[in-house]
Amino acid sequence: MDSGVKGIKTLLKEQAAAFPDWHIAVDYVIEHGEKCIVKWTLTGTQTGDYFGYKPSSRKFEISGVDIETIVDGKITAHDGAEDMLGLL
Repeated sequence: MDSGVKGIKTLLKEQAAAFPDWHIAVDYVIEHGEKCIVKWTLTGTQTGDYFGYKPSSRKFEISGVDIETIVDGKITAHDGAEDMLGLL
């Protein structure tokens, strides 16, 4: 997979093809100094191939937390964790 912006665009296109009804809800945001913490929930239905997995037509829900470092209005560092078990 490509890195940088090109890699992100490729990944998002593949995800949109596999999960055309996906929806990301921001549950809450906490800001403290240069740090921004975002708790989110992603829902959708797998109707296309995804990393070799055939469509399941099952609905899913996963949640995650992203921690961003923001300097001069730009994200300079990212860390995060997702509960991917909702895809099973």
